[in-house]
Amino acid sequence: MRIELQNISKTFGKFQALKDVTLTVPSGELVALLGPSGSGKTTLLRIIAGLELPDNGSGPMMFDGENVNRRPISERGVGFVFQHYALFHHMNVFENIAFGLKVRPKKLRPSKKFIESKVNELLKLIHLGGLANRYPHQLSGGQRQRVALARALAVEPQVLLLDEPFGALDAKVRFELRRWLRRLHDEIGVTSVFVTHDQDEALDLADRVSMLNQGQIEQVGTPYEIFHQPKTEFVLNFLGNVNFFHGSAGDGKVVLGKINIIAPQFKDMPVRPAHVFVRPHQFDLDTAAKSGKSMPAKVTRIHTAGSFVRLELVTEESEAIQADIMPEKFVDLAIDIGSTVHVHPKEYMVFLQSETKLPDTEIDSRTIAKKNRALKKTDKPV
Repeated sequence: MRIELQNISKTFGKFQALKDVTLTVPSGELVALLGPSGSGKTTLLRIIAGLELPDNGSGPMMFDGENVNRRPISERGVGFVFQHYALFHHMNVFENIAFGLKVRPKKLRPSKKFIESKVNELLKLIHLGGLANRYPHQLSGGQRQRVALARALAVEPQVLLLDEPFGALDAKVRFELRRWLRRLHDEIGVTSVFVTHDQDEALDLADRVSMLNQGQIEQVGTPYEIFHQPKTEFVLNFLGNVNFFHGSAGDGKVVLGKINIIAPQFKDMPVRPAHVFVRPHQFDLDTAAKSGKSMPAKVTRIHTAGSFVRLELVTEESEAIQADIMPEKFVDLAIDIGSTVHVHPKEYMVFLQSETKLPDTEIDSRTIAKKNRALKKTDKPV
């Protein structure tokens, strides 16, 4: 089932939750709606389900080419999994999973034998084959979430929608369940859309990620594109820790603080202010200075748990920096709290700013070039 949304808007009173959202979910893909609280993720999911209607004037929402804007939820062929399970406490696991099949109109209701076979098949699929007679209060959080998912799948939906499906679970169970859901999706191949504010979850699970911010889509792409090729500062900042610097770019260089980086992509561009971002793992550290290529910083804290050693640093300009290095590198450097290291970005991302006067603390390469030309002419310091 291919889903296409065109210029979808939704207003609640004076608050506009969605603003002209256009999105395509290819058939059979698992797509994440990712963003902070209030960005419009759940509203968009509920509109796809039919639990909310878009504003008048919105464009069409198409399921395999058919406009479903005014089609009720019962006729959309969707399965919905809520964050807090919404299981029926007075029904056991078997009855919960069978519920959607049993309440169908009499003409469409399958036989008891078919329902029993279908539920048993789903119990095997979710690895709860021996728990059919248990009640929700007798299950763990992860087991209850799997039952909720099986109940949604029992009606054989063309679209599976999940709203923060693992939000109420602890970190270890969340990790295990999202891996299980990915395997399940690959096995059944139903078009799926899930809402999350957890970037690790979205990048680990999804075929494609749609980043939302203030009711609008900032970027849609594969996990690789979203993480390594962010189109906006918001996307970059939202996806994990990142170090931010006021700098400049132009005349073949990127400048941040005391560091001058050769940047051929800016060779034919006049110098402009720029926001420069460096992820913690993109720094190289040494105990010796590299003239013009590194900046000194003092180590204020060391985190050694994990696959990386995380260093919290402060530059001479009192800027806080986080840097991740391999444990072997940390041992080789032989540094401790209070040590001075010299930081050099191996990789970075630049977002050019509007043409304004550069801050006094920034190095303007045009000014440097002019001074160098004047020095050659006069042989006197400028």
